[in-house]
Amino acid sequence: MTPWRILVDVLVLLALVCFLAATIWSAISRSWPIALLAAGAFLLTLSETSLIGG
Repeated sequence: MTPWRILVDVLVLLALVCFLAATIWSAISRSWPIALLAAGAFLLTLSETSLIGG
């Protein structure tokens, strides 16, 4: 595994954490459109990575 691949994986994980935090924060503050948008970004990022589905 190259150092660049490790950096990309770390950045993707950071993006996932940020999107998930934005989803939770928006849901708590009852801003549902932003919560749905952040949840969609989280799921889209997760589906485009090799973290699930091989």
